[in-house]
Amino acid sequence: MSSPGRRRALFSPGGRRIYYGWILVGIGVLCYGFGISPAYYSWGFFGPELRQDLGLTREQTGSIFGVFVFTFGAVGPLVGLGIARFGIRAMITAGSLVAALGFYLLSQAQSAADCYVAYALIGGIGIGFSCILPNQSLATFWFEKYRARAMAFIFTGGALVGMAVNPFNAAILEGGSWRDAWVIIAGVSVGVAILALIFVRDTPASMGLRPDGAAATIDARVAVAQDQARYSWSAREALRTPQFVLVTICSITLGVPWGIVSAHGGLYVREEMGISVGVAALILGTLRVGASAVGRLSASAGDFLAPSKVLALAHVVEAAGVACLALANSEGLLYVGVVLLGLGFGAAYISLPVVFGDFFGMKAFALTGGIRIMIAGVFGYLAPRLAGKVADTTGSYVLVFWACVAIALLGATSAFLCRRPTPPSAAAPQ
Repeated sequence: MSSPGRRRALFSPGGRRIYYGWILVGIGVLCYGFGISPAYYSWGFFGPELRQDLGLTREQTGSIFGVFVFTFGAVGPLVGLGIARFGIRAMITAGSLVAALGFYLLSQAQSAADCYVAYALIGGIGIGFSCILPNQSLATFWFEKYRARAMAFIFTGGALVGMAVNPFNAAILEGGSWRDAWVIIAGVSVGVAILALIFVRDTPASMGLRPDGAAATIDARVAVAQDQARYSWSAREALRTPQFVLVTICSITLGVPWGIVSAHGGLYVREEMGISVGVAALILGTLRVGASAVGRLSASAGDFLAPSKVLALAHVVEAAGVACLALANSEGLLYVGVVLLGLGFGAAYISLPVVFGDFFGMKAFALTGGIRIMIAGVFGYLAPRLAGKVADTTGSYVLVFWACVAIALLGATSAFLCRRPTPPSAAAPQ
């Protein structure tokens, strides 16, 4: 095994080698992309098959997905505490194994109750502990100057993998069933756990490095003290600011339209608009999620512009996309809608944690981020369920989509009103 000094030589600027944080960005692309995308995007695509095989209503289909979103959000504070206590690597590894168990059990489901337990609860807990907050923390802990770019690259992994999920699912349906797909997804989650266990490191200080690849610090404990001294926000102080409220509103309004389309998109496109399975896979997978990849990369502008302004503009684009879905009477307008929705969601999805890191710093990030995700998760549960109920009642998703337009514009307004808070005085290192 190589010594700590040898590792510093390989991954520090002094050794003229690549900063290990950028290697972790590549690992994060794989861990996040293969960790969340197959689970998140497959449920809605298999909506018609689930309704046929298990007798689910649209409301139940949306409700199960909503509980899944709620669950991975509700565990956010526990994930934040777990990151502080055990580290990022432990959270991704353990969470991925729990997710694998849930997805395998889903492949054996015989009723709506089985789906709630396997997918919504066990799978949701696993995704919560392994995906969003741990990877946001990875970019926040390892980068400052290049934080928006690192965050954008990592979370673009979700979109890149997501582009292939529904075409893969469509191929599975040609020779198998939705149950086969979930067995494969469970195996992928096990692979993510192994990848994280081998390669993920919790902080630059653990390797004697500094954020962004700045001059290495020989004593890792000195690096920890210096990092903490530069961030004066505690989680309690951050939670009391109006900025926390405004950005949490942005988190809610970002997730509701995207979650509704993810949960009900297959039903809307395939049943209400009469689109074939192959074209639906193209629209919901390649186009929508591919546009999200471009949107996530565009959020790198947060390294040069105020991240809150990027967040506001992204909400406006998302609103325009959902409006196109509401107005769609042909495949053409449907294509435009999903592309705009993907661009807006992708840019906002990256800008949110960048804003949190920019406003409150590394020390408060994990716990405040976990609480934000938990609050947004409540609405992530309610929105798909209510959307399904409205669609069952009216026979259409048009009213639902117009409500999503208003919600996205509320998020844009909140982001435009948001200004960086004045931090409390920095405490001296102990």
